[in-house]
Amino acid sequence: MKPTTTIWLSLFTVYVGLGILNPLLAPLVRELGLTETQGGLIVTMAALLFALGGPFWGGHSERWGRKPVLLIGLLGFAVAYLLFAVITQLGLSGMLTPMVAFVMLVAMRATAGFMMSGVPVAAQAFIADNTSASDRTAGIALLGAANGLGLIAGPALGAVLAGFGLLAPLYAAAVAPLLAVVLVATQLQHHAPTINHKREPRLSPRDARIRPWLLIGFTIIVALIGVQVTAGFLFQDRLNLTAQQTAQTLGAALVAVGITNVIAQLGIIRTFKIPPLTLLRVGVPLAAIGFAILIVADGLPMLMLSFVIAGLGLGLAIPGYTAAATLEVSTEEQSAVAGLTTAMQGFGAMTGPLIATSLYELRPEYPYLFTCALLGLVGIAVWFHPRLRTIGRPAQAAAAAD
Repeated sequence: MKPTTTIWLSLFTVYVGLGILNPLLAPLVRELGLTETQGGLIVTMAALLFALGGPFWGGHSERWGRKPVLLIGLLGFAVAYLLFAVITQLGLSGMLTPMVAFVMLVAMRATAGFMMSGVPVAAQAFIADNTSASDRTAGIALLGAANGLGLIAGPALGAVLAGFGLLAPLYAAAVAPLLAVVLVATQLQHHAPTINHKREPRLSPRDARIRPWLLIGFTIIVALIGVQVTAGFLFQDRLNLTAQQTAQTLGAALVAVGITNVIAQLGIIRTFKIPPLTLLRVGVPLAAIGFAILIVADGLPMLMLSFVIAGLGLGLAIPGYTAAATLEVSTEEQSAVAGLTTAMQGFGAMTGPLIATSLYELRPEYPYLFTCALLGLVGIAVWFHPRLRTIGRPAQAAAAAD
């Protein structure tokens, strides 16, 4: 099996694990006697630890190598999800009080987020190690496709397995990464770190080379997650759906987003090898147009159209900013930049829901107006900011000097 295939499957298993929980969270929260806010905290803590774990695993990926970090991340994610399922089962059986179950579930979900963050960090660094600058964007897009397919397969698998009980999908989410552990252990060759850990380069998020790209990535994720969190409310309110109908309709919309993400990342980007800046210049305005339709959409066809357009735009933009950051730094700094880009995604996943839900309570259209404004600022920056036009030149200059 090719190393890139092994890396891709590893990422896919953890993203499927995350996606499986999406259609289950609300009914599990209700069955456990928890509040909606407590359910939200379970998700938020996972995003926080995911963000904090990025730089941590970036450094250890440089000291230990990519393969050990992949193995630790996959195994840790699997164990944490297994304990999450066991705790849920104990809570449903009445052996744990709701508060005790809540605290333990937060701890396990946070642990899963922290351990999982090592997987995309090591995967991104591996791709950066083994691709040329011209092929870097296509390689990053391949990783992004694992996320896109996870958006499709995770909720779909969760819905199917839920027919055997609410806990069945959780146990499946724990088993899948264990299969990836076997693949990584047997199919991926270990390469010793190329630098001395005592001289490990440290990369600050304030570094002028990558700061604009980190801000762009953070802004895009804030917009994306904010819309995802409020979309269920919007679908229910605009279409007058029941709770079950809302879950089914929103699930179909998320599958559409996943499909367009895969088309963009596996089809368009890898076929045409589009430069990162071009991806952002096309993808960000497309995403803004898609989310703008949400402001006025009053029927299912318009809502679905909105998600498809936005999904295509984000499928182009997210690999664009990630690849751009890798092109700005030297080979020795790839793990560090992978950790920082992963951290920005985590912080964006924390911030987006807080802002979007607060705005939705004021007026349903406000989250999408806010999202369009954010993406509009990013669109202006990627088209007109002079600093962003010099992408890759600092790293090229450093390589020439060496």
